[in-house]
Amino acid sequence: MQTQMTIGKKLMLCAGAMLAVTLVLGFTSLRSISRLNTALTTATNETAAKLESSSEMNTLAADMLAAQRGMIICAFAKSPEGVREANELLDQSADRWDRVLAEIKPMVRTEEGRRAANELEEQGRLWRAVGAELRRAAETLDGELALKIGRDKGLPVYEASVRSASRLREIQNQNLREARAEGESLGSASRWTAFIALGLSIGLGALVLLIVRQISRALQRAAGELGESSEQVASAAQQVSASSQALAQGASEQAASIEETSASTEELTSMTRKNAENSRMAAEEMIESSRLVSEANRKLEQMVASMR
Repeated sequence: MQTQMTIGKKLMLCAGAMLAVTLVLGFTSLRSISRLNTALTTATNETAAKLESSSEMNTLAADMLAAQRGMIICAFAKSPEGVREANELLDQSADRWDRVLAEIKPMVRTEEGRRAANELEEQGRLWRAVGAELRRAAETLDGELALKIGRDKGLPVYEASVRSASRLREIQNQNLREARAEGESLGSASRWTAFIALGLSIGLGALVLLIVRQISRALQRAAGELGESSEQVASAAQQVSASSQALAQGASEQAASIEETSASTEELTSMTRKNAENSRMAAEEMIESSRLVSEANRKLEQMVASMR
């Protein structure tokens, strides 16, 4: 047997569907906002910080190269104080190199970026080793030996450091472009998701409106039918009332007729009793007459007999 949904079930179903669409829209919006926030944070904080740090690596490499050249010049100038000051500048730049690299490495996400960071870390150790060797040569004020160490060992380390830092900066630029593209993609997906959810909400709202209109029409028809039924019931009630009054009047008339019939029956009964009494008395008279006739006949026979 096919069952029909009640008005309450239809309204509950529509309300549940609207609530579900609203929850889905809210959830997708929050998720998209969270992903956009993550992408934005990555682009503005991590990537920007890595770009700044990779640029600083080039500056530090140039500072260490300048410090090495300072030690070579001071060695030619026979200036131990200048050698010491240039070595302090080299040590400070090397320490800063290690700190900046320690900040960059946790933020590197790609394998290529990690390789570049490892190369920079190795080049930092080479900077210290070459600097120590150059310092020893410069402290002896042997300018030729210091120049040879700087040209054969220090300059290749600088060039390798610049290449690694430039490659790391290019990797971070690529990551920034990818993050920007991901943000744009997330924004587009969020807009489409919002449009689809909005379309679903509008469609569901139209469906709810249609169902409510159908329910309203059904209620109007039911109210009209109830009104017609009420009129029919009122008419039937009037007819029943009239029939009841006619029946009551007929019952009264029948009761009166029954009373008249009862009185006539009593009179008839009385007359019948009288007739019966008269009949009895007539029968007695007849019997008495018959006896008298018989007696007269007997006496007549006796008289005729005596006359013979």
